[in-house]
Amino acid sequence: MSFPTALRMQDVVIEMESVPFLLIYNPRTHARVLSNKRLLLKGELRQLSATLIIYISSTPTLSDLHEVEDIGFYLSDLPLHSGSADLASNGWHSYNEIFQHFQQEAEKSKQLEELHQQQNEWRQRGDTLLGSMIPRYLLDKLKNGNDETTSTTLLQYCEPYDEVTLMFVRLYDFTKVCASLSATETLRAVSVCWSTIDSLTDYYDVLKVENRAEEYMVASGIPKLNGHQHAAEISGLALRIMRTISALDVPQIPSTGKLTIRIGISTGPVVGGIVGLHLPRFCIFGDTVNTASRMESTGLPFRIQCAPKTHDLLKELGGFQLTERGLMPVKGKGEMMVYWLTGQDDGKNTSMNS
Repeated sequence: MSFPTALRMQDVVIEMESVPFLLIYNPRTHARVLSNKRLLLKGELRQLSATLIIYISSTPTLSDLHEVEDIGFYLSDLPLHSGSADLASNGWHSYNEIFQHFQQEAEKSKQLEELHQQQNEWRQRGDTLLGSMIPRYLLDKLKNGNDETTSTTLLQYCEPYDEVTLMFVRLYDFTKVCASLSATETLRAVSVCWSTIDSLTDYYDVLKVENRAEEYMVASGIPKLNGHQHAAEISGLALRIMRTISALDVPQIPSTGKLTIRIGISTGPVVGGIVGLHLPRFCIFGDTVNTASRMESTGLPFRIQCAPKTHDLLKELGGFQLTERGLMPVKGKGEMMVYWLTGQDDGKNTSMNS
């Protein structure tokens, strides 16, 4: 570049690159070290005198403040009120503000993720609670409903079932047993019994319909059809319940520590539906329900009494031991031939006492 050209380029911002060797000051050793780094400069040409002297007024061009230390350059090396010093200082403060902002956003994101996880946990708990009141396939329809009409239709759901098997389990003479117990002890004793039965139902193709105080009701073949297998599912469960409860220790019960139960089973048609707006429940209705209840109420402690239809199906399926009790007066039915279910020939549960 010629001298006249340099004079004409005054006040024009130019960029330059230094030679590839710089002496960098090391503040730890207080010595200068030769480095092969290049220094990028941005500045202007200035004329010092009217004769021959021209100098370059420039500042380093850096991508971030970390490079300042790498080249042995410090903010104090910049003129106090220069634009470069202000820019570097403001840039550092802006960096801090942006860093703090990202930290805050990261914390909010973490909190949002935790809330989302808690929401999923509560949703699963809600599904579990609803699943204890409404059959799963109906609950899925209710959850996937797109409008209020769909939900209302499901709450008015009603469906007939041609053949199911029902079982009633009742705590025998429980009012007399509880006479000497406090309300808390009574609640705990009942809870132990029904919770034990709840755990047993997981091993069979059955649906818990309800339990009210001293009565427990289970069905099979509803809402999922399973041919004639419903009779075997309920009967197998009944035998296992009888063995388990007879061996169950209930500390709240005085003297014996045992609960006494009766079980009644019946097979036939029913109608199932969702009843109620508040705490809706899946309920079943029909003469089969009444017959199963009569089988329980006319039974004996630690015995399983079956209606004729259940007896016939179990004989057809095979694998169960039944004995004839004889003709029994059944309310609303007159005299009915009833049977005791005494055991199962499956290699595991040969009888109720095994």
